[in-house]
Amino acid sequence: MAARAATGSDLAELKAAVLSAVGNTDRGRKTSVAQRRSILRAVEALEACNPTASPVGSELISGNWSLLYTEPIREGDAKQRREGALEGPVLSRLRPLTAGAVRSKGITQLGLLKLTIPLGWAKPKGWVETTYLDEQMRVGRGDKGSLFVTVRQRGKQ
Repeated sequence: MAARAATGSDLAELKAAVLSAVGNTDRGRKTSVAQRRSILRAVEALEACNPTASPVGSELISGNWSLLYTEPIREGDAKQRREGALEGPVLSRLRPLTAGAVRSKGITQLGLLKLTIPLGWAKPKGWVETTYLDEQMRVGRGDKGSLFVTVRQRGKQ
């Protein structure tokens, strides 16, 4: 995806718009169709200014990321996902293995108990393309049409 040049203040405004749009959505579970459209427009504007030419090859992709928002492509998936899910803060730890390959671990926290779960046993299938990446924010799109907005955990690389 070719990015257009943007000034630091342009990026700051675009990122603030995305953060504002995804705020108070309970990571995407509490959104209306109109809100999801607004979020998508804000994310697409940010993606158009991606400052990182090759996100998966960038050192910036390594680190601990907190999920702020996720959205499936189909409305039925959104309804199903919102029904009865009990979860703590969702985090992702990424570390590049080789160019084009990334190892991921799921991390969840329930009360004081923090669990790190290697995902290899589940034999996950699918992919997520990082469409925006900088020091603080990462946006990705999955092979099934999902959208993920994450921010780097403060003080953790």
